[in-house]
Amino acid sequence: MNTEDAHVAVVAINESGNRYFCDLGDQWLNSILIDTDDGDYTNEKLSGFFPAAEVQVLNHFNATEIIYHRPNGKRSKQSFNGTPIEMDKFLKAAEHSQNLIKRPLLECRILFDSEIALWEFNNWESFLSTNKGLFIEPKIETTEGWAEKINQKTGYNKEIVVDVLKKYM
Repeated sequence: MNTEDAHVAVVAINESGNRYFCDLGDQWLNSILIDTDDGDYTNEKLSGFFPAAEVQVLNHFNATEIIYHRPNGKRSKQSFNGTPIEMDKFLKAAEHSQNLIKRPLLECRILFDSEIALWEFNNWESFLSTNKGLFIEPKIETTEGWAEKINQKTGYNKEIVVDVLKKYM
């Protein structure tokens, strides 16, 4: 924790006691079963959990590894330690992480061609991640233009978005 590479997720437990990985920060579409002893568990690639990627869950001793398989053949992975974190340590780490962000970043899920896709605004560029690939959008030159675009995608108040974006200029 307290490093640039730190990342946390939630493990939710259903009424049958099965554990599901829920990564809200990375905009997962659905939680995914991580209990290897459950009959529904698989370590095969699965779709419908993460925008524009199939995911694969591999369990290791006290860790869950998620492998992302993108349509263009790119693979990436994250590994999560299964040890619960105390809330005060979690909140301090979250504050530390937020303070590392030095450029504007916004991610949201949107409906696109009958699928849920991930729209991102990152460092004055925007793009859409879909099952058909990555679509890079035309650049916008003004803060007001970005506020309009962000408002269209999220419904956020344009004046507030302008104020926030000016902090990154």
